[in-house]
Amino acid sequence: MTSRRVTVGVPMLEELGIAPELAALAILEITLATTVNALLLAQPELLARSPHEGELSTPALVARGTIDRCLNLATAIQRYRLALTLESPEDTLLPF
Repeated sequence: MTSRRVTVGVPMLEELGIAPELAALAILEITLATTVNALLLAQPELLARSPHEGELSTPALVARGTIDRCLNLATAIQRYRLALTLESPEDTLLPF
């Protein structure tokens, strides 16, 4: 398991006018990435090449499960953002 760099931009005003929830989702993505990196630092055995579950300590096993859930949630957020992009008309006017 390796760390990965997550690039999350601050949603632009136009994006927030169409989907204000993107603000909270951007914060959540940064939080998830920070959590993954912190858990990897706290449990360096997770950075070893393909450790077998029987070789991991209990905290490392729990951290691995938490990391998996963080990555799954980050993927779900990316899919949501993509769905918004695919369904948003190009010429949407801001509501103000």
